[in-house]
Amino acid sequence: MNQGRTHTWDINLGYHECPNCQYIIESRAPWIKGKKEWEKQITCPRCHHSFTLTKPLKGFSLFGTSKTEFDWS
Repeated sequence: MNQGRTHTWDINLGYHECPNCQYIIESRAPWIKGKKEWEKQITCPRCHHSFTLTKPLKGFSLFGTSKTEFDWS
């Protein structure tokens, strides 16, 4: 995303919908790395409902994958 300025770090900006009242929340909080996925705690300013967003970790896994990527038979 190009904001037209140079920053020393990436600007973390996201828009999320509250599952309770469907209010759109602007979030600048960073994602926190959990054991198996990224997590973000958000509280709605309108209804004060707290919820957690998650997204999977990407990258190398030491334990391999659970599915066969290529069948050699």
